[in-house]
Amino acid sequence: MAKRTPLYEIHKSLGATFQEYGEWELPEKFIGVTEEYQAVRNQVGVIDLSFRGKLQLSGPDRAQFLHGMVTQDIQGLGEGAGAYAAMLTPKGHILADMNVYNLGDGLLLEVEPELKDKVAKILDKYLFVNATLTDVTEAYGLLSLQGPKSDVLLNALVDEPVTSVEELKHVRRHLAGVELSVIQTRETGEIGFKLLIPQDPLQTIWEALMEQEWADLKPVGMAAWDILRVEAGIPRYGRDMDENNLPLEAGIEARAISYTKGCYVGQEVVARMKYRGQANRLLMGLKFQGGTVVPQKGDKIRKEDQEVGWITSAVFSPGFKSPLAMGYIHRTFTEPGTSVVVESRQGPLAGEVVPLPFYKR
Repeated sequence: MAKRTPLYEIHKSLGATFQEYGEWELPEKFIGVTEEYQAVRNQVGVIDLSFRGKLQLSGPDRAQFLHGMVTQDIQGLGEGAGAYAAMLTPKGHILADMNVYNLGDGLLLEVEPELKDKVAKILDKYLFVNATLTDVTEAYGLLSLQGPKSDVLLNALVDEPVTSVEELKHVRRHLAGVELSVIQTRETGEIGFKLLIPQDPLQTIWEALMEQEWADLKPVGMAAWDILRVEAGIPRYGRDMDENNLPLEAGIEARAISYTKGCYVGQEVVARMKYRGQANRLLMGLKFQGGTVVPQKGDKIRKEDQEVGWITSAVFSPGFKSPLAMGYIHRTFTEPGTSVVVESRQGPLAGEVVPLPFYKR
């Protein structure tokens, strides 16, 4: 039986239709994909991300240990700070990506649900220091408020205003009498916040948010969420990158890598590519003029009679009123404006190479 978040029955009562994503049965949509998309772009939407994997590192050596395992400067993260990081193979390929938060009494690792066991196994293998790893996925709920009015809604409900604009910075606040962590994030290209909530009062927080009729808050399902993710140019592990890819190829270098932190697994390869070489392929955006045919993962990208890449993610964008895609393209053909053709199941699609992201407010 598929796993469900603690808010499953509430989602069901709101008319959600569900679909299985890996081990999880999640709301695909509520009122409609376009309406949910527009809610985030124009006002505010809330997404239940409680299915995301959550691992906690505690103990006096936690920061030193994780610092040597990932690409970011973990020892430099003060309490309340966060960072996006990657875990690499010795050859520099991406094993996993994650958000790391310094909660003060421990480090919280937020990962794709499919990566949780993989990351835990790797960390456990090398965990010989004074640190403890605990799976806290079911101990916390995770809601994401996204949209240009998300800060207005949030600050109307918390006991003290949230003013930081630093990505992944987090603060403790009270909402509806519940203490939670508010995490700054722009994962849709809009102003946004994740709310890390103890699982027991998760429903209380959801209801407190939905009761604010003046905010016109809408629940958002995974279909609209994926469109927003693609428009924001955020690669998803297992779809847009995996162990075959290097950080520079996947476009996560600027966010995920510290070049001043010192040694970590895969560091030599990453540094060599940065200062002496270049990636042979890059994750780029593709725009298509009109039409409704959406390419599928794996569809080939061609320039004239030469195969130059493949599609990883593709959606139909209500905002752009056309299909959008992300895909790997050989570096020779990554100049913005380059015309290419995608071999879709429904026939050839004329596209244009563009930089990521497609959208950022």
